[in-house]
Amino acid sequence: MKGVNIDLGSGDKGFSEYCKSIEIISYPCDYPNFDIEKDSIPHESESVDFITMNAVIEHVENPSNILSESFRVLKKGGFIFIRTPNWKMDWKDFYNDPTHVKPYSPETLKNTLELFNFDVIFLEPGLIEKSWFWKLPNFLKWKIAAIIKGGTKSIIAVGKK
Repeated sequence: MKGVNIDLGSGDKGFSEYCKSIEIISYPCDYPNFDIEKDSIPHESESVDFITMNAVIEHVENPSNILSESFRVLKKGGFIFIRTPNWKMDWKDFYNDPTHVKPYSPETLKNTLELFNFDVIFLEPGLIEKSWFWKLPNFLKWKIAAIIKGGTKSIIAVGKK
């Protein structure tokens, strides 16, 4: 496996370290060395295979810069992966984290990605190891995700350039 990743809001850099272990070049970008709302991603246009933003976009007041920059650096056919709390399921707890500034629902995340020219190819509740779940009709997934044991209050979206 090979490729180039940028992990935006990389925190402890754990994902970047994992990528390196499977021969993916990964560049962690995080505060204070990188301001997601103002800085340009330090890579050439169309030079990156995929970008990850795990629990990041809800901390960004205005996603215009980072989504425009992500689109710029992604290769044609490249992907952006975003995981964020689902406002519709987590509104009671969302602002318990004082650094959360912008909530997203599945619809607003989809519309935001489309606004920045991404084709949304995956938009689902953030469930892990629930293979039976993916076979359900879409209209049931969001409701069931909130009530099943081991369910989720997050959204996973994948956009393609």
